[in-house]
Amino acid sequence: MGKNLILSIIIVVLAAVLTELNARTTYATIYNEFGTLSTSSPIKDGRLLADNKSGEPLINLDTMRLAPSQPYRFYARVANRHNTAGHRYRAGADKIANPEWGVVFHYIDELNYHAVVLQCHNSALHDDATDRRTMSVSLVAVEDGVQVVLEQATLERGVSLEQELNAVGVEVAGDAATVMVGQHELKPLFTSAVVPPRVASRVGIYTGAGALTSTERAVLRVNSEPAADAAVHYSRDELDSRFAASFNPLEGYWAYLDRDLEDKWLKLGGRYTIALVETSGGEYDIVYIAGAKVNPDRWDEGMIKGHLKPTIFTGVYTATWVDAMGEMFVDDVQATIEGASILTVKLPVYRSQLRFSRVMK
Repeated sequence: MGKNLILSIIIVVLAAVLTELNARTTYATIYNEFGTLSTSSPIKDGRLLADNKSGEPLINLDTMRLAPSQPYRFYARVANRHNTAGHRYRAGADKIANPEWGVVFHYIDELNYHAVVLQCHNSALHDDATDRRTMSVSLVAVEDGVQVVLEQATLERGVSLEQELNAVGVEVAGDAATVMVGQHELKPLFTSAVVPPRVASRVGIYTGAGALTSTERAVLRVNSEPAADAAVHYSRDELDSRFAASFNPLEGYWAYLDRDLEDKWLKLGGRYTIALVETSGGEYDIVYIAGAKVNPDRWDEGMIKGHLKPTIFTGVYTATWVDAMGEMFVDDVQATIEGASILTVKLPVYRSQLRFSRVMK
């Protein structure tokens, strides 16, 4: 994939159907022409571009309005192409170095919002022996046009300090905002208190003065409850006993076989072992057993990772899927089982699929 490495995405099965989790996720990518994200900016080479030559921030807003008490997570995979050390870029009547970029949330209008702002710095630009390039990650509040930094961290590793893609996002719950950032993996950085808006607000991409942002994807997950993680667990002893007595050829353990992934969008996060457990009416829980390599602390053995629901076609199921950070795949996700031996999970929106093979008793 070259230098533009994308956020590693684990393909695992969601803990239950979407309505049971009371959550909704929307994606903005080239495959849906960036969906609900404002597309007043041009799309080129699969990216949404925003070239801000003005002296004020440029914000591409998502069209969805969020209720004041609504918990949600919003992140974007975005690069700043005007981020070369030592270069200066047009910003109104001036030229500036190291322009800012990031995401906005709690956006009411151009004078009132919160933002996660990224900006790179050099300690001694023209001294190769001592120069250190770093990135500041700032949580800012803008109220009546006055900007205040609520919290800030400085990074040297784990992010691109030049023009490659970074993931940047925020998880909002009540009066707390957790800032997340990373090049290969979106990681929580800090949590800070914020004043939530009293009216409906929006999220979006922040392109600071002089910046040229290139957005690969944006993901908004809205929860009606703060937590949507599966709470049900199967014990290994329970599974072993059940499978030993089962005559259902689909129930049992399944091991990673292979994948056909569109590397531009999805990257395998582990070689998983899962289990299928019939619930009722030909439906199945899919249970995580082992194999996570990216964000493994999220997954415990025996956690319910999803659900398969049969269709009118033999061996064809509808499914919902979740990535390493809990973001759901809900558009046209299917699963097929061939000969009680090959389970294929298909994500046609992303031109990708993942296969498991039945582990014999």
